Amino acid sequence: TTNFEIVDKANGAVKHSIAVTVKEKTAESLAVISGSAKTNYFTGDAFEIGSLKLGVVYSDSPKPVEIKDTENIKYSTEPLTKSGNVVLSYVVGTKELKYTIAVTVTAVQIQNFEYTGEKITKQFYVGETFDLTDLTFRAEYNDSRKNENNLTFYDVNAKESIKPSTFLNP
Repeated sequence: TTNFEIVDKANGAVKHSIAVTVKEKTAESLAVISGSAKTNYFTGDAFEIGSLKLGVVYSDSPKPVEIKDTENIKYSTEPLTKSGNVVLSYVVGTKELKYTIAVTVTAVQIQNFEYTGEKITKQFYVGETFDLTDLTFRAEYNDSRKNENNLTFYDVNAKESIKPSTFLNP
């Protein structure tokens, strides 16, 4: 608390004195200003802050002040393995503020699996080698992400990935 005084310039006499309390404003919390973060992920995805804009709520006003240095909002970039919370943090002065976002993580699963190829031998005799020529396995997953060819499925050429084997007498 301090006094604010009105002084007469002519003689220096105090005409009026007002007691004034000065408070330092403090950072209280983080709040969403606009946008949203992605909340549904597949196992192995990393959290994405998306269009989420955060602000700092100070003790002198309920209206958040937008964070301009968004690179200083910290959160884990490790692959997500289970549903739970992602914690965002931001430091104002020496105070760390946190904001929590609930995320749902779904396991990646094969939706469809088939083999393709022009020449697929399904019957073999003892002593014959399993011929992998032109055999390709195609797996489609529920995560609908695109592979390097911008497709939502993955082909594996059997000849390049599986060792040939010889059928033996049972």
